[in-house]
Amino acid sequence: MSVHDILRTDPRVQFLVDLFDTAVRSIGTWAMEVDAVERGHSMTIIAWADQTSVEHVLDLPLLAFALRRIAGHPIIGLTDEDRADIVAASNHNDTEGLTREQVSAIVQVGFYGARLFPEEG
Repeated sequence: MSVHDILRTDPRVQFLVDLFDTAVRSIGTWAMEVDAVERGHSMTIIAWADQTSVEHVLDLPLLAFALRRIAGHPIIGLTDEDRADIVAASNHNDTEGLTREQVSAIVQVGFYGARLFPEEG
């Protein structure tokens, strides 16, 4: 499967780009950027928890994968309300109703398969 198969349509690509832009600003409580890659929408970040660190690549295919996973079944650490909001946003290709915490959760699902770092507050 190619990246184009995953991204499909122009509205879907724009939705994922908007999601990426929000994601970069939404993961600061549990991750820090180590390298911004100028080749399109891709960023290598270092995620940290329990004083260990792992590098991950945040890009559009990862976001598309996480959205499919969230739509497919309940996710550990993600409330039914957040899941419903994320699925609705994905179905309509519209990030407007998503909170930064929900976008952070999408990234976490892409990296870990679960929401491990709920926002404190």
